[in-house]
Amino acid sequence: MTENERLPHSKAGIASFVVGGIIFLYIGVIIIRIPNVIDYIVSYNLGIIGKTIIGNILGVILGVVGMRQRDKKRVFSILGFWINLIPIILSTILILVLIFSLS
Repeated sequence: MTENERLPHSKAGIASFVVGGIIFLYIGVIIIRIPNVIDYIVSYNLGIIGKTIIGNILGVILGVVGMRQRDKKRVFSILGFWINLIPIILSTILILVLIFSLS
């Protein structure tokens, strides 16, 4: 490849980044609009955590697919991978804390 050729961004990487951004905004709106988030999630809607985890798993898979593509830029794939992996880890910790606090 010559120096003048520009590599395109990975479409899967861009999708991973967008999924992570949308879920980040979704969680941010929930935290801002509901004063006591933990009690709300436990009492009314544990599905919020489930929705975000499913979306983040999709984002992680898209990030990995984007990172494995050859002849593509991997910037968005790497960013999308980490933006989606961190909420999975934090949600897992939150679920464990909720389980142990309720028992």
